[in-house]
Amino acid sequence: WCKASASCKEKCSTASPIPARRFGRRAGDGTGTGAGNITGLLGAVFLIGTIIVGAIIASAASNQNRDASVRSTEVVGALLASYERRLGPSVADYAWWDDAVRYLALTPDAAWANENIGASFNQSFGVELAFVLDSEDRMTMRFADGAPTFLTAVDRWVGGMDRIVASARAVPMDKPAPVTGWLSIDGRIHLVAVAALTPFSDATRWPADQPRYLLGAARPLDGDLLAEMSEGFGLRDLNVASQPAAGSNALPMIAPDGTKLGY
Repeated sequence: WCKASASCKEKCSTASPIPARRFGRRAGDGTGTGAGNITGLLGAVFLIGTIIVGAIIASAASNQNRDASVRSTEVVGALLASYERRLGPSVADYAWWDDAVRYLALTPDAAWANENIGASFNQSFGVELAFVLDSEDRMTMRFADGAPTFLTAVDRWVGGMDRIVASARAVPMDKPAPVTGWLSIDGRIHLVAVAALTPFSDATRWPADQPRYLLGAARPLDGDLLAEMSEGFGLRDLNVASQPAAGSNALPMIAPDGTKLGY
């Protein structure tokens, strides 16, 4: 997504009036300025004026393009933040649920997890990955595109998954909240949201001496997500790249540990 960072201010100046000149023969004089000289002078003035006007128009068009690019990039940034605000609370809502605590951690139930986490996350939020981490950050359940799949180690994810995990576990049990961030998973940028499993009522209790399990979801920054943004806000030519195009300004995707994942 390209952007420019400059803004434009146009200044107008008013020229002082120039006294009118009289061209022609002087009384009693057989000479004069000549029509050819006058025409040449007026032509030069017209040419200079045309060049100046052209430069002003070109400058204004360039400034308008830069302003439009800045606005487009700001819109893209705001939209990406809105996806974080949507996915994060949704994951936290599922994590703050007695059944989730019971069937994802205390007495794991694969069928329940498949229906309520795998398929539901995929259909409702466009989530590509849904997963559960135990008290030692080992993956105990993983769903890809709504279906159960093989387990992987999250420490292979680039960008600071350890920071997201630590922050999610540090959230007070009486104030459930998600932690989100952009990470690289298998070479692709993903929005990741994680929340600690938290009992909703006194009917379910978590062992006091055991770190809580975590529920997480990841949505890729892919063509489907870019299409949503384009169609909803009239943005064109959105794409993801490892490096910005030459001569352009791009929106960097920064991970929690400061890694630049792409643009």
